[in-house]
Amino acid sequence: MAENWNIKGEYLGACNCRVSPCPCTTAGGDPTEGECYGVDVFSIGQGQYGNTDLSGLAVGFVVHWPGNILDGNWDFGVMVDERASDDQFEAIRAIFSGEAGGTFGDLAPLVGDFLGTERARISFETSEGGESGSASVDGSEFSYTPLKSPRGERTEVVHGALAFRDRIYPGKAEGGRIDHFGLRAITNYGEWSDFEWSGP
Repeated sequence: MAENWNIKGEYLGACNCRVSPCPCTTAGGDPTEGECYGVDVFSIGQGQYGNTDLSGLAVGFVVHWPGNILDGNWDFGVMVDERASDDQFEAIRAIFSGEAGGTFGDLAPLVGDFLGTERARISFETSEGGESGSASVDGSEFSYTPLKSPRGERTEVVHGALAFRDRIYPGKAEGGRIDHFGLRAITNYGEWSDFEWSGP
């Protein structure tokens, strides 16, 4: 039986789609390149899974969408901060695999091939409020710069079809790379937002 859990912090994401905002998560549409490869990295500021403290850890995932994101059949793999204890590793695996319910539990039916969970060296850096940032997970790495209006205000997407949050900040992650679980691609699109989730 899954434990009660909650995590909150901020994340950076990138994929190979060549437009921003990415049509996959923001509109539930078709990838610009026919198929989409993505990587997301989460910095957990505060978190708990039962009695296990998850604060201060990072987690990433890579995903391959073979076509329209809503059609499912995703390839999905999780990377857990190498600093995590065995209990923390298991807690993060349960949350991000969807086993523990909540956001990832809702997405689990769309996953065709769960590629597994492994430890990784993860780095995550952002400026105040996500004005810029960079992340790396062993062989995957990218930097993020937001889209801005002519007046210098960051572009916002509100209530995206499959966005992780009600409000995300799309941008660019040009020249980054995804190389994990046999999934390989060059990134173009990037996004930042905060997150706060709980389950089951």
